[in-house]
Amino acid sequence: MGAKGVGMFPTSHDITPRFQKRSLKTIQNLLRNNQVFIVSKPHLAVVRTLCRELASRKDDILFRFTIGSLKKSTCAFWEPGAPQPRERIAALQHTFKQGFATSVSIEPMLEDWQETCDLAAEVEPYVTDTVWVGKMQRIPRKLNSHVKGFERAAAKIKADQTDDKILELFKALQGHHKVRWKDSIMRVIRKNLPAT
Repeated sequence: MGAKGVGMFPTSHDITPRFQKRSLKTIQNLLRNNQVFIVSKPHLAVVRTLCRELASRKDDILFRFTIGSLKKSTCAFWEPGAPQPRERIAALQHTFKQGFATSVSIEPMLEDWQETCDLAAEVEPYVTDTVWVGKMQRIPRKLNSHVKGFERAAAKIKADQTDDKILELFKALQGHHKVRWKDSIMRVIRKNLPAT
């Protein structure tokens, strides 16, 4: 299997119910020589299976779940077909209660800075590691430009992620010891705040 280290899984897709068995087998193979960092927009049923089947290796696993909004309608628009936010939070809570290391990625942010703070506050009690926060880097114009309401939704993302709004977010969350900033936000901070 190669040198021992930390392997991320999956790297270019997600662990859906359809590919659950195959994904579990791959994770078990990776665990032979590695710690594994599992990244997902989680399906609760899949997470329950993973926690059960991988319980003996929990010290070698970190789950990071992507949750960009608490709003069902927002997630449905930007991430069609992915689990709704309440299911993702339930998966986070289950994983935490089963004793696994947990992390959350709020990247891309899908709401304004106040709602992003609300999301961070909601997930933080169930996070043992870090909560990563990042802007939407590239609005997927070609993919979604034909979707009804796309221009309005894209304009809202841009308005919610101006430098001024990002600095408000930074000020609100900078005291939270679990929060970490992705490069998209660190660039704004470095550009606008004096080095300390």
